Amino acid sequence: MKILIITHEFPPLNTIGAQRPYSWAKYWNRMGHDVKVITTQKEPIDGFLNKNFDYSQLSNVEIKEIEYLPDFLKAKKSFGQENDFLFTSSKSAKSDCIENLKRISKIIRASIGIGSLLSIRNLWIKPALKEVQELYQEWKFDCVVSTHGPPAPHIIAGITKRKLDIFWVADYRDLWSQTHYLGTKFPFSVLQKLIESFFISQADFLTTVSDPLNKKLNTQFGKHVFTIENGFDIEEVLSLEQKAFPKDAKIRLIYTGTIRRSQQNTEPFLKALYLLNQKRDGLQKELEVLFYGFQLGDVAKQIQKYSLCSFVKIPKALSHQEILTIQRSVNGLLFFDWEDISYEGILTGKIFEYMYAGVPILVLGKSSKTAAARLVCESGTGIFIGNSPENISQYIDNILNQEHIVYSPSKEVLSRYTREKLAKKMLQAIIEAQQKKVFHET
Repeated sequence: MKILIITHEFPPLNTIGAQRPYSWAKYWNRMGHDVKVITTQKEPIDGFLNKNFDYSQLSNVEIKEIEYLPDFLKAKKSFGQENDFLFTSSKSAKSDCIENLKRISKIIRASIGIGSLLSIRNLWIKPALKEVQELYQEWKFDCVVSTHGPPAPHIIAGITKRKLDIFWVADYRDLWSQTHYLGTKFPFSVLQKLIESFFISQADFLTTVSDPLNKKLNTQFGKHVFTIENGFDIEEVLSLEQKAFPKDAKIRLIYTGTIRRSQQNTEPFLKALYLLNQKRDGLQKELEVLFYGFQLGDVAKQIQKYSLCSFVKIPKALSHQEILTIQRSVNGLLFFDWEDISYEGILTGKIFEYMYAGVPILVLGKSSKTAAARLVCESGTGIFIGNSPENISQYIDNILNQEHIVYSPSKEVLSRYTREKLAKKMLQAIIEAQQKKVFHET
């Protein structure tokens, strides 16, 4: 089968979202299928990039990166060493400017309630469509798989579906008009829903990452939706370095990833550390808490607010492989669940990455009934400790007193969520859906 993947999130972008389409390309190609990827040319505005990303696993996969951003948002030599700030945490005048632009844009978009409308990624649609149509002339693909977000991949795939009548799989890592982090207000909410319905009504097959999101999409579109969870690629840990920290007596807790200010609340945890610091002398000699990430919400301000700088730190951004090593070198992994429990179906790739780290997960949030909290408990890879500063403080105090952290991983549960197995599951579902469509048409 010839499969075209359309996605914005893809390596070298150093995000969890990039791992999902990357694993499809990798494993579908290994299964004997001809796979090509159309994605954006990555720039500073996209986030932290890993210039050392190993593409050897995709040696038989053609990846087409398409330019779409205006020049002022692209890397230029005049702003320091060529492209350096794309790949490291070091700051430059341009990277600071871009971060400020992104921050201002988010504030304006949130206040207006415009949601994903007028996203800068929409500039990618026109050149990507041209590339897709040219590609089809020489390589007649059988199936298009697009993944949201942003919406641009679905729009590109939807237009391609209307023009070429190709079998189209629309994947939702996140929801579109029902999104949990880009709020929309009338009339933009109505317009966004109409745009989504116009394109997704043409999709032959829908997939998403959890059963609760599956139910939302099924209700919205009246289409069968297939759940393909995020997962973890076991091959990523085969060449990892050994322990990342010195052999000392410190207990280390870490968070890795993005903190969405409007949806993940880190303050109860940091207030808990403040309470613990008040009652336990010399805490900085016993405990170290580290937040690794490109965007960490209000964490830096909260560290200052509660005077935690001596033992709560924000190190430089690291590559995905370095983060995987660090996750295996600590005593506990912090997971800040979504505050809005009406979106209890959010099941990010981060939770699966944590589950395979061999280290206990501490889930902090409002409810133990969310998809993430349930999965951690079901897999035996951690515990839900809520969002009460007093309870969190007591739990960490118990850890420092050498009390055992709940951890008894289930091999049976973990085996369900390898990227390889999930890629095979998704492809089999696509093939069966294609066969049913052909049968009904004949």
